[in-house]
Amino acid sequence: MTTTPSKAHSIFEDVVGYIVQWIGLPQQSKLNKPTPVVLHGVIDTLNDWLVKLVKPLPNVHLLDTRNTLTLVEPGTTKASNDWMDEIHAVPAGWAKIAERWWNPKLEALLK
Repeated sequence: MTTTPSKAHSIFEDVVGYIVQWIGLPQQSKLNKPTPVVLHGVIDTLNDWLVKLVKPLPNVHLLDTRNTLTLVEPGTTKASNDWMDEIHAVPAGWAKIAERWWNPKLEALLK
């Protein structure tokens, strides 16, 4: 499905708004307030919105995992390189992201 830029802008604004609300829930709890939130984005526009509206929130750690995976072969409709489709990585791709980004961040946070 293709959408116009103005509609896409609205979609990203809605999605990131829901993420902001979700991240705000632990802030209302004495028990969960200090709990860190770690997240990542995939699409450039989503990352731009996350940096602007989510990264400044308390205890939020935004991992920029872009350029970690080998791009899909142009014109393919099947899993290719590190990608299952245009949004989701294959298991080996997720392992690359975990090794480069998630594991070091979680290790640092859990010390």
